[in-house]
Amino acid sequence: MTAVSALEEHTAEFQVDIDMVPPNVRLGPDVDEAYTERAKQLAAEVKAVWLRVALIGPERVTDEAAATESACSSLAGRVELLMYRNAIPQSQVRPQACDSYRRLRKSLREFMRVARAALEDDGTEGNDWAHSYSYR
Repeated sequence: MTAVSALEEHTAEFQVDIDMVPPNVRLGPDVDEAYTERAKQLAAEVKAVWLRVALIGPERVTDEAAATESACSSLAGRVELLMYRNAIPQSQVRPQACDSYRRLRKSLREFMRVARAALEDDGTEGNDWAHSYSYR
């Protein structure tokens, strides 16, 4: 969640679709090479964490972790496309970046919900995944 939150914070300007902002209002930092590289680095950190979750977590958590990792990767990709503003019309890419940002937020909320449920599972109903892994 920390890795995802860092990417979410870095790309927070995509909370708002540019079509909803008056032309004289500037949104966040310019999407330049440094901004893009940071987004890609943060998405890579999420992927590294996701791999650990996928290996040891219960299926319901790994499924949501995969969805969250995919959303992070998608957002980083859209940010990278925005860097090429002279080659690709921003009116096409910016809404996609905003959609990716919203997908990331939704996915993170769902991941937190299932992760919390898994952590609270004490195994009394036969779903004690943590116990089965603790002896390996």
